[in-house]
Amino acid sequence: MASLRSPRAQKNARLEIIPFIDIMFFLLATFMMASLSMVQNEGIDLNLPQAATSLPSQELPKNNTVSIDADGNLFLNEQATSLEEAKPYFAQLFREDPETKVIVQGDYQCDYGKVVEVFDLARSQGLTKLILRTRKPEVSP
Repeated sequence: MASLRSPRAQKNARLEIIPFIDIMFFLLATFMMASLSMVQNEGIDLNLPQAATSLPSQELPKNNTVSIDADGNLFLNEQATSLEEAKPYFAQLFREDPETKVIVQGDYQCDYGKVVEVFDLARSQGLTKLILRTRKPEVSP
């Protein structure tokens, strides 16, 4: 018995690479955007002063950030507060761990006296490891 051949020509299976490349670029972009959203920014967005000896953010402690914006408003970990409300917060930090590090970040335009008040208040509650957050200068090409 003779075998019957299909009227359609037999095609070999092909693997198209271009759609896979498109999918991989899409996944790469998606994971990059997702990883950027996972970066935790402590405190509020400020125009920090520049300093050549500024440390990378990864080396700074988390969750103990005091921010002072350009208008002189005070924030504890992104929550608006006042100096009077910050006093028990600093006292609690000292009770939990006397070696606690506190980051103080002031906007470039803020009143220097306000930064000194925050430092003084934290030191009056026993905290001695205070860090002044700055940013590295931009390098122009």
